[in-house]
Amino acid sequence: MTFRDFFYENTTDDSLRLYHGTLIDNVPSILAQGLTPTVGKFTQELYKKEAIPAVFASDSKGARAVYCALSSQIQRKLNKGNYIPSSADISKHGALLVIHTNAGKFNKHISNQNMGSIEPGNYTSTETITIDNVLKGNDLLQWIKDHNADEGELR
Repeated sequence: MTFRDFFYENTTDDSLRLYHGTLIDNVPSILAQGLTPTVGKFTQELYKKEAIPAVFASDSKGARAVYCALSSQIQRKLNKGNYIPSSADISKHGALLVIHTNAGKFNKHISNQNMGSIEPGNYTSTETITIDNVLKGNDLLQWIKDHNADEGELR
């Protein structure tokens, strides 16, 4: 059993929907090329040499993780450190990628040991992922509200 086998299990649920928060600016290239595995700045800082290129996503139970990723990307884009993005900021700059068809390409994190920001219920894939749908604007805000992803912070 490898280290990754200990922390992950294969995804086999055909009804699974996964979500990935990103900036609206990234959507055209993601739709054209797919969501490609990378080592982002945050992941590199957290895992250093252990970081491997991956795509991160969460199921609806991990809506908070999706919101936090989206919020931090908007903070960086607007160059505002501890600023909590407003509804207008999220509506203007955010996008939620919905993954259904390719959910089987993900592995679910199952360990109850915290590995930085990866929590049980989060998913990773080392494959390029095509997107089934994109939520933005009011649809994105409604998803956040419906899943209580912001835990009441969003104004």
